[in-house]
Amino acid sequence: MSDFEEWRKKIRETAISDPEEILRIMREKAVDDPTFVLELRHDKNDNTILLQGNEAGLNYLAQAILRMVNSGVPGSHAHFEAGHGFTESDLHLIVQRVDDAGHGGAHQVTSSDD
Repeated sequence: MSDFEEWRKKIRETAISDPEEILRIMREKAVDDPTFVLELRHDKNDNTILLQGNEAGLNYLAQAILRMVNSGVPGSHAHFEAGHGFTESDLHLIVQRVDDAGHGGAHQVTSSDD
């Protein structure tokens, strides 16, 4: 077995595949940054969504979107929710890239008007 095959075997044997365990480790390793603010709020009374953040938070969101734009891959997407991208959030936000015809996204949402 080559060194590369040995390395791949070791990676497979030690990889964590349980999503709950991955999430626990991510939370354990997360750095609490008091200078980072990015919030998504939903006012159900007037059906308004407010996305607000400080410079660090808005730069984080902009960089995440730019990575998607520059990837050139329709269907690439990012999930944002409280504790995962947002410091506070009433909603779960998915930002998704599609092709020029509007196709290619794995996530679909039907309008309440449909």
